[in-house]
Amino acid sequence: MRYIASVLLLLGSLCVLSAMVSGRLFIVDDDGGADYDTIQEALDNAKDGDLIVVKPGTYIENLHVGSQIELIGSGNTETIIDGGYQGTVVTINADGVTISGFSIVNSSDVPGDAGVLITSDNNIIIENYITNCRSGIYPKESSGNIIENNSCVDNTLHGITFGYANSDFNMIKNNVFGENEKYGMYLGKTDGNEIIGNVFRNNDGLYGALINSTSNCTVRNNTFMGNEYGVRLMEVMNVIFSENRCENNSDAGIWINATTDLTVKYCTITNNSIGIRVNGKCKNTIINMNTITGNQDSGLDGTESEFKVDARLNYWGAISGPHHPTENVDGTGDIITSNTQFN
Repeated sequence: MRYIASVLLLLGSLCVLSAMVSGRLFIVDDDGGADYDTIQEALDNAKDGDLIVVKPGTYIENLHVGSQIELIGSGNTETIIDGGYQGTVVTINADGVTISGFSIVNSSDVPGDAGVLITSDNNIIIENYITNCRSGIYPKESSGNIIENNSCVDNTLHGITFGYANSDFNMIKNNVFGENEKYGMYLGKTDGNEIIGNVFRNNDGLYGALINSTSNCTVRNNTFMGNEYGVRLMEVMNVIFSENRCENNSDAGIWINATTDLTVKYCTITNNSIGIRVNGKCKNTIINMNTITGNQDSGLDGTESEFKVDARLNYWGAISGPHHPTENVDGTGDIITSNTQFN
């Protein structure tokens, strides 16, 4: 029986290995001498499981990916997909696609166009440089994607846009969203997304990131710097905002508005005009275990909050605590307003 089990296990492993290597390899080189001269020709002939490797060069194309393939460039400084300002540069319609190692440039500026438009699920977008597009990456009703180690900079709208409902359970990790004309990220009407380890810097619109009408979201270990507002958390529910840095933003590091069950913890919030601004109906907003120092106007402004803000157990830059005009007049740390619970 033990021998039979071993044979069955071996046969099963061979079947898995066979499935893994069953895809075909296509080489694309715009200088000729490869399987195809253009990427779209390779995509048109590809089937699920195929691998397309693109040699260095500039490919002036608008790509449509309709099969579950891997599309791999030769590095995001060497392999350029140029949309020629004609619509979206890369549109992903199939599930389970991987795109890696490209510069993706020059979409049109028409609403809805992007460097990478994703209308499917469970894709991997990794190690690309996306610039001079409308939105860098646009998951449109698209879930289960991994978006990692990309740079989305100098785009005419946002670095990354989640503008529709049903873009859920995505992982946005270790990307740079900077110098975009509006926001680094717009995340709206979604559930269960994870935003981890990203940099939102020097975006020209109001926000490094706007997280709006979102639930069950984790925002951890990101940096929000050099924007007007580092991040706005608006009408969110059950969000954990932890271990982030919000620094050198010209207005507030964090703007919290009309939230439910929001926790801000283990963050460093420094050198903003206002560290944290809270207004509207913010139910069960907990701001604990943070370092809130060196903010010019105030560390926390809760004057427009309809509920008292729990801001206990933070460090305000001095062992005497925050300065409050009536409740802690001897405090030499950041200024804190009324309607705030602190110690």
